This record gives sequence, C-alpha cells and structure tokens, in this order.
Amino acid sequence: MPEPVLVTEKMFAATVRAYAEALGWTVWLTWRSVHSPKGEPDLRLVRPPRFLIWELKSEKGKLTPAQAEARGLLQQCPGVEYRCFKPVDWPQIERELA
Repeated sequence: MPEPVLVTEKMFAATVRAYAEALGWTVWLTWRSVHSPKGEPDLRLVRPPRFLIWELKSEKGKLTPAQAEARGLLQQCPGVEYRCFKPVDWPQIERELA
C-alpha cells in the first residue's frame, strides 16, 4: 500500500485558491510574508456580498500566537468571515465557497 501524500500548506493554498477562483471568487493572497505583519491571514476571498478571511494550515500546522491574535480581532468584525482550515476540512471548504 502506498504511503499517503503529505499535503504541504503551499500545495493546500494553491488548491483552495484555484477552486475558489473557478467558482467566481476574487482571491488575494500574500506571496511572500517577509514584509507582512506577523499573523496576517493567508487568503482574502471576495464574492459580494461575502468577504472571507482564511488561514490555511497543513494537517499538523498550528496557529502562531500572532495568528491567534489576528483571529480574535477579525472574529469581532461584523461582515468578516474568518476561518482556519486544514486539508481534512475540504468538505467544509466546498460548502463555504458554494
């Protein structure tokens, strides 16, 4: 039996982005986080009237303290839908983007 393929965060983000764009979402992402503030979420997705802000992690990935702080701030903003997803959450991602 072959070993399962490890899905990196980069691969996961590319898949989510392609899927969202195929469904008509505008997707903004930070290509290089070197000059970004710590905790900045991975994706901003817009398809009016919805505005989604998503953090993406590998299966074993965890939020950094700065990312957890950003989550807390964003979850207090009406109209902003913040989520953190891992590859195992794919069915929920499909529902959110439908």
